[in-house]
Amino acid sequence: SLSTPILMMSTGVLGNLLALFVLYTSKKEMKKTVFFPLLLGLAWTDLIGQLSTAPIAIIVYANNLKWVGGEELCTYHGFMMVWFGLLTPLIACCMSVERFIALRFSYFYARVATRPMAQYAIVICWITTCFMCTLPLMGFGSYEHQFPGSWCFLNFHRESRLDTAYASIFAMLNVIFIGVMIVCNVTVVVTLINMRRSRKVKHSPSNERKFSVITKSLLEMEIETQMAWFLCAITLVFSICWLPLNIHILDNQVTGKTNRAKDLISVRLASINQILDPWLYILLRKAMIVKVLGRIKRYIISRKSD
Repeated sequence: SLSTPILMMSTGVLGNLLALFVLYTSKKEMKKTVFFPLLLGLAWTDLIGQLSTAPIAIIVYANNLKWVGGEELCTYHGFMMVWFGLLTPLIACCMSVERFIALRFSYFYARVATRPMAQYAIVICWITTCFMCTLPLMGFGSYEHQFPGSWCFLNFHRESRLDTAYASIFAMLNVIFIGVMIVCNVTVVVTLINMRRSRKVKHSPSNERKFSVITKSLLEMEIETQMAWFLCAITLVFSICWLPLNIHILDNQVTGKTNRAKDLISVRLASINQILDPWLYILLRKAMIVKVLGRIKRYIISRKSD
């Protein structure tokens, strides 16, 4: 249905534009963090990815699923699909690693980590994943039309050894990225919980610090907690939306079985990831979290009173 790609693109583009607006108008304290350029990079990457791939699918659907533009456009579409299919999880992985180092190796992080370094990391992510996508153009792997003919992607149907090798590398890299995200974010959450407990003790009446120091400490904790909420949500979405496609690709390489319907379902599920990313940040802002938690608290109190 033509309405499906139009709805997906509209929701994704609108979400990313709103997310960029939220980011550019966020508090100065947030903008000063090393995490901020990475978050900004993810939002821009998702937006560019949507604008680079979705219009082609819309045009093909409008043309009754008859491909337009020949093999050149298919190669372009496959290139972009693979590029942003690697780039988005890699940036999200870098964000998780940044938070892990910031909380577990704070002294090293304070000496080494800077905003320009985060910006360089984004550039390196773009360059390395772009190089990975050029390999099929040099004969290592290939891009092909995928069912029902509305999109192109890497060939993961075991038609040659090079195709199998390239598809396996693509899928394994994404599985590794998501695995690193899970490990880092679980560690970050546990560390934040321990930090909250220790700071409650330090800020007890018997050991009260100056008000300005306490306020600054609480503000830092608030920002760190907001980052952790976002990363946990991102990791959950990646695990649900992105892992199935990569597991499906690996399964194809092992079994050699082709299931076109699963191909389409898994790639659409992966596409939802880029749509959800910006909405997660919009919904997980502190004001929204406080509002939701307040409503839950009132609901629990009302239930108890009944």
